[in-house]
Amino acid sequence: MSNKKCIIEKGYSFNSIPDKAEFADQQTALTYYSNNLPSATNLSDGVPIFLDTNVLLRGYSISPKRRAYLYDFFLEKKDQIVISKQIEQEFIRNRKKVIKDFENLPDVHLTDAGDALSRLLFELNTTEEDTTNSENTTLVEDELLDLFSKFKQIDNLSATEKNFLKKEFDVLSRSFSLNKGKGKTPNRAFPGMGDILEKPKFPYGDYFIYHELLKYSYDNNQDVIFLTFDVAKEDWLKSSKEPHPYYIHRTFALNEKMIYILNANDFFEQLYETSFDSLVPIPKKMDEFNIESKFEKELSAAFSNLEQQIRKLAQKLDVDATNDISTKYILDELNYNNRISDKTYYELMGIWSIRDGFRDGDLETIRRTYTPDELAETAGVVEDNIRVMDKLLLSAKR
Repeated sequence: MSNKKCIIEKGYSFNSIPDKAEFADQQTALTYYSNNLPSATNLSDGVPIFLDTNVLLRGYSISPKRRAYLYDFFLEKKDQIVISKQIEQEFIRNRKKVIKDFENLPDVHLTDAGDALSRLLFELNTTEEDTTNSENTTLVEDELLDLFSKFKQIDNLSATEKNFLKKEFDVLSRSFSLNKGKGKTPNRAFPGMGDILEKPKFPYGDYFIYHELLKYSYDNNQDVIFLTFDVAKEDWLKSSKEPHPYYIHRTFALNEKMIYILNANDFFEQLYETSFDSLVPIPKKMDEFNIESKFEKELSAAFSNLEQQIRKLAQKLDVDATNDISTKYILDELNYNNRISDKTYYELMGIWSIRDGFRDGDLETIRRTYTPDELAETAGVVEDNIRVMDKLLLSAKR
């Protein structure tokens, strides 16, 4: 095993490995992957099996016959199945919604004779909670929840590590956003890349999951299996459903073990010779990334106007304002030479990171960081300071 200590915020993370490792090291990783893949996919030697949230939730959205196959697998492999903290939280948070969606399915979505009885045969027992509860909610108890309690559950990322991973994800997200926004081929995939658009308020879940698996593999000196139905976004697997080679390189470089990411649909279909597609329709995905709203376009244009006025003022006052000089540096010079007031300077410094976000096409970070009210207030600050620059330009011409 590598001598590198498994401390996420000290270089043990997905993005800490250089893009270009030595070819020999890459080949070693690929050879290891190929040699050990058969035994891993056969689930031999007690290899730990991590189930993605969607695998657990699939138990609530398929016909009773197929659900029985899935539950048999869970029961047979319960001593090998591991549930990470992130997956546990997602499962508990989403299970009731999936149950409700399934129970309310119209008959047209139940695709065969066996499935037509799904709602009648859906094996859920409900018991009322304390009748003093004003909302009279119910507690849903079901077979899958009972099985879930038998799986090994881990909580191996600290709050400090999660904060580090959020920042690292934001760096990857920014690069992806830049390429995508300019119509170029996006950066190579990373865990959670597909959630930047779909889950803009909290896209970090898959990135946490990858590192939960990584740490578990390191701590136990074992390869691990990760079963997921979430393969359409191309961040866990390529569009061909083959592994991303650099996932293999990076994982092996970190702990000399492997995370085998497997398409759960293919895995279960080969095992039981039947489809495990969800009967609950999947919402249509958005085709475009980072579509600017009208307000965002107007605010971005206002920032550009303000920047032009700042550069015009600098040129008028013989302050270097060539294109390779940043606007922040120009503002520093103007303030240092008492050409703009401290009030104006600090107001602009307080909002300039938003300007940088628009310039870099990083709308997702802007949306995660600032509320609509804060952006509206920013727009007011920009307009006020455009007028300030106009006045300063007029006085400089006299």
